[in-house]
Amino acid sequence: MSEHPGPERQGLSSARVEEELIRCNQCGLCLSVCPTYRLSGVETDSARGKITLLKAVRDGQLQLEPKSVRPFFECILCGACTETCLTSVDTNELMILAREQWYRRHVPPLDQQIALNYLLRHPRRLTVLMRALSSAKRSGLAEIARRLGLVRLLSESLHVALGWVDTIPAYFLRDRLRRMGFRRQAHPAGKYWLSQPPGDRAAPGPQVLYFVGCASNFGQPEAAEAAIRVLQLGGCEVLVVPHYCCGFPAYAAGQRKAAVRLAALNVLALSRYPFDVIVSECAECSYFLKRYGELLDGDEEATRIAGAVQDFTELAADIRLPTGVTRILMVTFA
Repeated sequence: MSEHPGPERQGLSSARVEEELIRCNQCGLCLSVCPTYRLSGVETDSARGKITLLKAVRDGQLQLEPKSVRPFFECILCGACTETCLTSVDTNELMILAREQWYRRHVPPLDQQIALNYLLRHPRRLTVLMRALSSAKRSGLAEIARRLGLVRLLSESLHVALGWVDTIPAYFLRDRLRRMGFRRQAHPAGKYWLSQPPGDRAAPGPQVLYFVGCASNFGQPEAAEAAIRVLQLGGCEVLVVPHYCCGFPAYAAGQRKAAVRLAALNVLALSRYPFDVIVSECAECSYFLKRYGELLDGDEEATRIAGAVQDFTELAADIRLPTGVTRILMVTFA
């Protein structure tokens, strides 16, 4: 038996992968926009370099091992290379496939398994954890535990993450809804929050189901609150309903099954409520929600949900704001 598995066993020989690899002409335009390459200056950190590595894996010339798989996991999936690429090579999908291939042979870290398969599927448990981390971070206990190495014993990822963030808000976005003018509403599918536009609006906006991303809720609630304020000023009826993580973290980690489960749960949750459009100010959420139809193999309801999704910036460009508000918002968001 060959020391290096062939392309079939590597799982990188599909027609789609072959098409993407062939379309890369190695021009190097991606070098100017790739953040990881600009930081390191190492060729294999660029989209062009990673595609070269994938070709070697496909041809059995390179085996996936910790050193060779590192560039695939360090890609931040920003998509800048695809936007710049003359042939629009879908580098993100190639990176995800490489990560999936790695985890077909290796057990994911325990903390990752817990987060993707336990916490993200149970929003209340995730909220309890984040409240505990918020208290620990703001009191200084988290930093003490991190410096003593206690956090690293639990999770290397959590150790790094706590070092990155200065603080975690005491009040999450869902805690702020009542103050923002939302009221609880009864519904067979579960209670939700509703903000209705003033009745004197001559040109009311659409009925918006606002998708609250994990980062928006727990990390940057001010950004989501500002986006919702714009929708309210634009005369939109805004609903905030119970739902789950969009699934992008699982997808980005190479855990497609976990991402599909979360997508299916969200399709079931969101489809029970009335809306004209689904909006999020989180680019990752809106990007991934738009892929639900593809992710769930063309499921009719998933395709309907995906087709109703707009990024906040897309909708904000179309809604009509009261006279004089636009200038204020330009100063606020500057």
